[in-house]
Amino acid sequence: MKTHNQMSLPCWADVTAMDPPASAAFYEELFQWRTTPGTGLESVDYSTFALDGRKVGGISPCTPEIPRPTWLPYIRVADADETVLTVLESGGALVEGPVEINDLGCLAVVTDPDGAMVGVWQPEALLEADVTGLPGSMCWNELRTHDVDRARRFYGQVFGWTASEPHASSRYAEWHAQGLPCGGMTLVDSRAPARWLTYVGVTDCDAAAEKCEGRGGTVQCSPADTSRGRSAVLSDPQGAIFAITAPRSGDAMRAS
Repeated sequence: MKTHNQMSLPCWADVTAMDPPASAAFYEELFQWRTTPGTGLESVDYSTFALDGRKVGGISPCTPEIPRPTWLPYIRVADADETVLTVLESGGALVEGPVEINDLGCLAVVTDPDGAMVGVWQPEALLEADVTGLPGSMCWNELRTHDVDRARRFYGQVFGWTASEPHASSRYAEWHAQGLPCGGMTLVDSRAPARWLTYVGVTDCDAAAEKCEGRGGTVQCSPADTSRGRSAVLSDPQGAIFAITAPRSGDAMRAS
């Protein structure tokens, strides 16, 4: 997925960690990222990940609001305060914010009615991904929900998204905004938590999963073929869950 840095589309992703330096070292080895502290965010103890000098994501310490290591996608909005009001009116909840981050923009973290957490970002200066859809960068976000119809209503009201009808064989639907794909959605049973899952592109899914385990991470769901490539769900050594995907030759880099 290309992050277009347009309104109502994903623009960023970051991970919280109990031990940010250790977490950063894990991702640097796994994806060949480089970590740069601060970058205008010194006051909030934030670092950015870069691939060949181009921003791909961020990392920060866990907080009382987000106490467990978590990957979080962010959606670009025109007005974070108005978006939060719409979230609350639509049955969601506020986790954190809205808060001004220096002169860079306004941030909020919310949950949908099912409890899946997602970030809201009203940018002023920077902090949007320079590159997506390539190996080593964010390439897709996927909602795992217990109620597809409720999710369709909520994200339609909050971000103006529409969702395709789920594929009969996989129960998988695709989100669209402004005529562009902006994520996926799949139904999970009650034993699995509702969550947003961030995908990072890789060239070899099996090798990346093996490398994750070799560096202290866990393979939550083993590499498997999908309609567009090969994907796996992993967690880092501190427990933050994310996914990787390697496309088939000639396919766009996204999961489905």
